[in-house]
Amino acid sequence: MHNLTKRNRLVSKHGRINAYTRDGQQNHRFLKDFFTSTIDLSWSVIFLGFAASFFLSWLVFAVIWYLVVYVHGDLAEDLPEGHKLCVDNIKDFTSCFLFSLETQHTIGYGGRATTEQCSMAIIVMSLQSILGVVIQACMAGIVFAKFTKPSNRGETIMFSKNALISLRNGSLYLLVRLADLRPSHLIECHVSGHFLAKNTTEEGEVVPYHLETLKFGSSMQDEESEYLQLFFPLVVAHKIDSSSPLYNFSPKDLQAKQFEIVVSLEGTTPETGNTIQVDM
Repeated sequence: MHNLTKRNRLVSKHGRINAYTRDGQQNHRFLKDFFTSTIDLSWSVIFLGFAASFFLSWLVFAVIWYLVVYVHGDLAEDLPEGHKLCVDNIKDFTSCFLFSLETQHTIGYGGRATTEQCSMAIIVMSLQSILGVVIQACMAGIVFAKFTKPSNRGETIMFSKNALISLRNGSLYLLVRLADLRPSHLIECHVSGHFLAKNTTEEGEVVPYHLETLKFGSSMQDEESEYLQLFFPLVVAHKIDSSSPLYNFSPKDLQAKQFEIVVSLEGTTPETGNTIQVDM
C-alpha cells in the first residue's frame, strides 16, 4: 500500500527495495566479504569464474613445470647418456600444460609422470595437488550456496493487489491478504509492517524517511499475534487504534498525504532451512 510516486517508493510492488545504491569508492569493502559478494553475482559470472579459476591454475603450474624441466635440461634435443628426466614424456609447453591438468585432477592417463630424480618436481606436484583440492572445495561451496540461496522462493508468496480498511468488532483494521502457493509452507513465519512518511520533530528537524512499526497479525483479539500458519490464504490485519500512525488519518488524508506502508513476511524454508523475507 502506498501513496508515493514510483521513483520515491522504498519498496516496489514486486518487492524490490529501491534504497540500495552502489558506491564505487567502497568496492574494497565488498572484497573483504568475498564469499557473500561472490554468491550475490549472477550465474554467468560465477560459472565464468569457476572455469577461469581452474584454467588459470593449470596455466600457472604449466609455466612452473616448464621452468622445472627446462632448468633440469630435459628439453634439450640431444640428451646426454644416462640423463634422468624430472617428468617422463615432457617435450614442450603443451606437454607441461597437459601434465599440469592431469596432476591437479589426478587423471593419470599414464603417459606422463614425475620421477624420483628431481626433488623440485615432487615439491611442485605436492603443492599443485593441495591447491587443486582447495580450489575445488571453494568453488563447490560457492556453487552449492548459490543453488540453495532462496532468492526466488518469494515468487510463490502472494500479496493482495489492494489493501483496505474495514470495521471489525467495532474497530477499524487495515487488511492485507497473503498466501503461499507451495504445498510445503514456510516454517515459523511471521508478518510485520512499517509506516514510512516525512516527519518533523518539535525542534524543527525534518526527517524525510521516518519509519514507524505497524503491528500485523491474523488474530482479531487485542493482543495481535504476528506468527502465521499459511495452510491457506490468510488476511492479516493491523488495528488502527490510538497507537497506530493511521489513527488521525481521514479518508481524504489517505488520498492526499505522502506515505508508504511496507508489509514484510519472513519465514524459514523447510527444504534448506534458509530464512527468506518478502516485502510488499
